[in-house]
Amino acid sequence: MLKKATINITLGIQGPILCKATAPSSWGIDATFDRDYKGIPYIDRSHIKGKLKEALKELGTDEANLYRWLGEEHSDGGMLIISDFYCVDSPTAVRYDNRLTRTKRDRVRGVVDDTALLSMENAFPLKNMPYNWNGCIEFIADDNSIQGIYTEIVAGLKWITAVGAEKTVGFGKIVSVESEEPKIEDLSFPDPLPTANPPEEWFTVTIEAEDPLLIGGVQRAANYRESESIIPGGMIKGALAATLNRLCGVDKVSTSINKENTKVSEHYKALSEHFSKIRFTHAFPTTGDTRPVVIPYSAVAEGNNFYDVALNEGVKLVNDKAPVFQTDWKNYPDNFGWAIPRCIAKTRTGIDGNLRRAEDNMMFTYQYVCPVDSKNNKIIWYGLVHLPNDDRGALHTELIDAVQRITRMGKRRSKVKVSITPGKCGHAQIENGAIAKDSVVIVSLQSDALMVNPYDMLKKQQTAKELHKLYWGIASGNSMEMVRFFAHQKLLGGYIVRKHGGKYYPFSLTGAGSVFVLKVSNENTAKGKIDEWKTNGLLLPEWAKTTYKKHGKELWETCPFVQENGYGEVMVNLKWHFANRIDNAGGAK
Repeated sequence: MLKKATINITLGIQGPILCKATAPSSWGIDATFDRDYKGIPYIDRSHIKGKLKEALKELGTDEANLYRWLGEEHSDGGMLIISDFYCVDSPTAVRYDNRLTRTKRDRVRGVVDDTALLSMENAFPLKNMPYNWNGCIEFIADDNSIQGIYTEIVAGLKWITAVGAEKTVGFGKIVSVESEEPKIEDLSFPDPLPTANPPEEWFTVTIEAEDPLLIGGVQRAANYRESESIIPGGMIKGALAATLNRLCGVDKVSTSINKENTKVSEHYKALSEHFSKIRFTHAFPTTGDTRPVVIPYSAVAEGNNFYDVALNEGVKLVNDKAPVFQTDWKNYPDNFGWAIPRCIAKTRTGIDGNLRRAEDNMMFTYQYVCPVDSKNNKIIWYGLVHLPNDDRGALHTELIDAVQRITRMGKRRSKVKVSITPGKCGHAQIENGAIAKDSVVIVSLQSDALMVNPYDMLKKQQTAKELHKLYWGIASGNSMEMVRFFAHQKLLGGYIVRKHGGKYYPFSLTGAGSVFVLKVSNENTAKGKIDEWKTNGLLLPEWAKTTYKKHGKELWETCPFVQENGYGEVMVNLKWHFANRIDNAGGAK
C-alpha cells in the first residue's frame, strides 16, 4: 500500500558559510549569501539535491533507484521532493561591515593579481557551535520501501562534506546530520466517490503560491527564460495529472492521464476517462477577490484618461488630441483587477561530476514570479473549470477531491495551495449581455487563440482588409457580420515548432485582448453561437485540426493551444466598451 513519507532533517554546518546569490550583490561586496523573495538566507533545494545525488553515486546506489528518486540528469523530476533549507539562527551580521576577502597572488611579482580580490559576505561567521539548517524530504512509496529509501537518504546526506561556495578553503563544512524517523501518512482515497446530484457545470480554482513560480516563460536568449505571470490552463491540468500519477504510484510521473492508466482509474474512473475533455481556463493574478479581465485592444488613452473606440466608425480625436493605443501606454487603468507579481532571477549551472566544477555551456538564468507584488501584497490566481456533459455527476465529486491534492506546480515544482469551489467567481469587469443595442456583439479575447493560418497571416503584402477576410471565420453561421477588429498576433515555436512540407511552420496566435465587433442578422442563431463561445471558448478552425493532428495521437498532444487548455476564452459585450465610448464631440460618452 502506498504511503506518503516526510523526513525532517537538520544539517549542522560550521561557519563561515557562503551559498552565493546569483542576483546583483550589495555595493562593495562581490559575493552575497543567497536570499529568498522575503530576504531570508537559505540553501536552495537544487543545491541540496545535487550534492545528495553526487553522494549517492559515490556510495554506489543502484543507478535505476538514483534516477527514480532524483530524476534524470539536468531535470527537476524524481520522486523525492526536497525543500529549501533555512537556518534556525537568523544572521545578525551586516553585509558590508562583516565580510571576508580572498586574493590570488601573482607568483612573479609577489602581489595580488589584477582583478583577483574577492570580497564576500560573512553572514554566518566562524563560531564554536555549528549553525542548524532545517528542511525536509517528501516521497511516496509502498510500506516495504520507505525504510530502505530513508536509510539511503540519510547515508547520502552524511556523506556530504560541505555545501555552498569556497568549500576548498573550509567554508560550509557539514559537522552533523540529524533526522527524524519518517512521518508516515496514509493516502486515503474515497472508494467509490459519490456522484453529485445535481452536478455543477462550472468551478472556480484558486491558487496560492508559497514559493516563487516559473510559469512557462519567454525565451529571451539561449540561456535566459523569463516567466509569465498568468498560469495557463494546460499547466494547471498538467499539475493535476502529475499529482494523481504520483499519488497513485505511477512509476514515471507524466502530465497526462487516460482510461488506460489503471492505477489512476482505480480511484478516479470518470476523470481518467474524460480528462482530455475537461476545460481549464488560464488563472489570472490579482490582489483582490475577483478574476481580472484582459484590457481590450480597443482601449485608448489621452493623458491619464482612458476611453474605448470599439463602437466608433473611423478615427476620433479625444479633446482635440490623437488617442494612444495600448502598445504605447506608460500607465494602465486599474479597474481591470490585475496584479503585477514581483520578479526574481536565479542562475543555475550543471556540475561536472568528475572535475567538480561547472559544466561548459550549462549555465542558465530563470526569472521567477513571486506570490507578492512590489508592495508585498499577497497575490492569488483565479481560474475556471468547465465539465463536459459526459458523466458530469461523477466528474464533479472526483474533480473536487483531486484538485485539492495539488501541492506542487511549475518547472521548479513550487509549493502551492489549490482550492476549488462550485460556480463561477466574479470578474473585475461586467458583461452587458449577449446582444447589445443595435444588434451589436463585441467579442474580447481573454486568452490567446489559434484563429488564422500562419501561411495566410504572413503574406508579404498583408493588409488590414485582407486580415478582415481572414478573421471572418469568427462570425461563422451566417448570423453575424464582422464590422471591425482590433487585434495583435504572435508566433510561437521552440520545442513545439511544427514542420509542414519541410518548411518552418510556427503557431500563429491572435493575442489576448484582441477585440472583434460583430453585427447580428439572426438573433436566435447568434445567441446559440455566443453561448458556445462563452462555454467552450473559440473552437479551433478546421485547418488547424487537420494541420496539427497526427495519426494515433489526440489533437491536444500535438497542438497545445486547444480550448481545453484555456485558449480561446472570450468575454462578450463588456460594459467598458459602452461606458467609455468616445462620443462625436470627442469626449467620453
